[in-house]
Amino acid sequence: MLQTELALTVTGSVAVAGAWLGTSTVATPAAQMGWVVVAASGVLVSAAGHTLTFVAARRAISTRRRAIAERIDALLIPERPHPTTAASQPAMGPLVVAAAQRLAHLSDCPLVAGKAVRTVSDPTSRPSCPVCSRTLAP
Repeated sequence: MLQTELALTVTGSVAVAGAWLGTSTVATPAAQMGWVVVAASGVLVSAAGHTLTFVAARRAISTRRRAIAERIDALLIPERPHPTTAASQPAMGPLVVAAAQRLAHLSDCPLVAGKAVRTVSDPTSRPSCPVCSRTLAP
């Protein structure tokens, strides 16, 4: 795909350069109008090449961001087997919150690990952490 964008950009640039050289050889504005059309077309073709380049780069960045987010999720949220008995269910500790955080976390949440936390007195007073919610989901 990169060859298409590069070809469009180079073609548009060559058309603009050719129009510039073409207009420099004629003296009357009426004769230069054809070259102006060639230059405008070259600008449009070059702009199309740049647009395709930016769209392809945006898609690549989006794909890379999704892959990184999935890797981070896999590191932070280990896969837990579906609990079948009460003994195999993960222990739910008290809800805690660290300083300057607005979400309530489980005590074993990786987002509050190693931070000074305090217990939340009213669990409904704060929204729950989405990472904690995903680890509890069956």
